[in-house]
Amino acid sequence: MIDVLMLEEELEIEIETILSYLDKYDQVIFQDNLQVLGFDNSLSFNYFALGIREILKNILESKKISQKIKECQWYKKYGYDENCESGATTRQRLAYIICKNNDIDSVDKLINIKLIIDQLYDEYKELNKLAHIKNRPDSRNWEIRAKNLIKKFAKFITKIDKFERKFMIFFDNIYNYVDNYFTKVEPNEFLSMATHCYDIDTDINKIVITDSKEEDGIALKVIATGMITSTLQWGSDNDCKNGDGEVNRYTYPIKLDIYINFDMSNKNIKNINIIQYDIDNSSFYE
Repeated sequence: MIDVLMLEEELEIEIETILSYLDKYDQVIFQDNLQVLGFDNSLSFNYFALGIREILKNILESKKISQKIKECQWYKKYGYDENCESGATTRQRLAYIICKNNDIDSVDKLINIKLIIDQLYDEYKELNKLAHIKNRPDSRNWEIRAKNLIKKFAKFITKIDKFERKFMIFFDNIYNYVDNYFTKVEPNEFLSMATHCYDIDTDINKIVITDSKEEDGIALKVIATGMITSTLQWGSDNDCKNGDGEVNRYTYPIKLDIYINFDMSNKNIKNINIIQYDIDNSSFYE
């Protein structure tokens, strides 16, 4: 039997790391699961490990994730098994949590993502094994094994969170670049509609890495989609003051093809280039 309160104090950082990643439902399961370690039962450790396994399944095996994986461009290229009953393998689920719909081969050239997924897969299998009764530890080793299990689970969660954050930071750089780009550029689509365009704002809601090429290091091709809004003015400022002009704000869908070059010595972004963009202003002419 383990003193759960003392264990929670000793592993406070690891436990907080785990809880910070879980949704409310799995947080309750994890916290209740810790109490199992306080039971005077030869299977307490296995019950605890089983609870961890169920939380992992909740993270990886939701129907929503399964459907999204099938929509990924890499679905049949990476970790695919046509005999998989759930429609997506564990390796694919781990890949989706980290990479989403981004091209895995391209990302791998930059941060060795396939190796990271392999490591996570091995850690996932190890966490799963501990739930089996045949792996029941001697009662004298329960506390040590329980602590190690919590530390391994926290490490697993931390690694996933780390790479999710890497993608978030990477995408934030693109959001900012696109915003700044249109402070200097007046799109022809807007100039064909009005005399002047200004105060342009972009709201990019989807970014996907689709390809890569070796060009001065590694260049990733990104497709970004969202909305672009601009103030359009017909006539001069005086015309508008005199009621002979007009000023309105319009919002239209936008798609951008972007290449991001990286300095391979430190993996930092070297430059971002918008190759082309398309603003769908067709509704204006309807």
